[in-house]
Amino acid sequence: MDRQKQILGVKQALIECYLHHESKQKVSYHHEVRTKEVKQLYDSMFSDFQTKLEQVRRWQDELGS
Repeated sequence: MDRQKQILGVKQALIECYLHHESKQKVSYHHEVRTKEVKQLYDSMFSDFQTKLEQVRRWQDELGS
């Protein structure tokens, strides 16, 4: 696996983790904290969090998830 694919995999995993915790943050404080931590981690490694997040949300809307 080349480096570019590894980076894309990490980005995707962090976005999915963020969305998981975001969807549950109203139920539990733990998820609210994790949402902030995942965003902070992503931002510390990459600079395109908001762009990627919007892209994944659009894909989910298109798929009807």
